[in-house]
Amino acid sequence: VGRFVPADSALYLAASDGITHFWAIGSANTENADYNYGFTFIPTTTLTREYYISWAPGTTDLSDNGSPVFVTPTVDNTIIFVDYSPNDGVIDATYTLDRIQMQRIFDPDNDNTGMHIWATNPIVVVWGEDANPAGTENPYIDAGYSILPLNQAWIDVILTIDKSADPSVI
Repeated sequence: VGRFVPADSALYLAASDGITHFWAIGSANTENADYNYGFTFIPTTTLTREYYISWAPGTTDLSDNGSPVFVTPTVDNTIIFVDYSPNDGVIDATYTLDRIQMQRIFDPDNDNTGMHIWATNPIVVVWGEDANPAGTENPYIDAGYSILPLNQAWIDVILTIDKSADPSVI
């Protein structure tokens, strides 16, 4: 409380006894109401090595990219791979980061939606406005959110369908 995280860095919180549970939220704030948003912290036990980015435009009209994806690894010497267009299967960017380092990732088409990010170790991913390239007015988006991991433990299958077709090929 009352402490600031240095610019362009990440933060790791832990209880000194290793068993105390707590809740925390993050905020991106430049001391300016034009650049601020919040996001939830994700427990390290639920993080994964692979993420698909849902709605994450750079601006409302995609004329610029003022809202990148921010990635932070949990382990030193983590290699992060990025495919801007996951349908093509091409690695478009690679980064090697240490624990708590932060990397901004900007899709060149100004729309981070659909980006596929994976790494050699668990990572944290957040989408949100970056005060460096973003302007203060429309079309820039003063918002952000945590990208949730694709964690199988969070999925309860309640219905399955087994279907076959006859003939199987037409």
